[in-house]
Amino acid sequence: VDICTSALPKDLHVLFNVVSNNYGGANIKIENYNIDITTFREEGEYKSRHPENVKYITDLKTDLERRDFTINAIVMDESGKVIDLLDGVNDLNNRTIKMIGDPFKRLKDDPLRILRAIRFATVLDFEIDDKLKDALKVNSSLVSSLSGERIREELDKILRSPNFKKGLKLFSDLG
Repeated sequence: VDICTSALPKDLHVLFNVVSNNYGGANIKIENYNIDITTFREEGEYKSRHPENVKYITDLKTDLERRDFTINAIVMDESGKVIDLLDGVNDLNNRTIKMIGDPFKRLKDDPLRILRAIRFATVLDFEIDDKLKDALKVNSSLVSSLSGERIREELDKILRSPNFKKGLKLFSDLG
């Protein structure tokens, strides 16, 4: 379960008696659930897959705009109401993986997004948006900058999917 909040990391520490990570997040375990809680944030320029600085904010939309794909920016409030500020529900209904913002820049910021796009398309049996597909082709060589462990983690998820042949075809088609 992923929770995003305007509560600051220091408040999370007091509420849940946990230590936050470098990006204002905390992980707690309740029974069989792993719950990741992150503070709304705005990120600076990326260096080596990570933002150089992080600023905690109170604006949900700004926080969502830093995420990777529109389907990962759909949120629900405490009453169960879906909040969809970036049209992720439409992409979910159309079974489309679409990058938030400029996919060429976003893939350069974090090349792991290349493998994540292929994994989501494979596991969910979704199509990749044409603009994102073009950016994946142009930036495919950036995967070599990732650690072997990160590549293996994503490949394992793709190859364990019942739809793994789609993933292999995407690797071939996207270079």
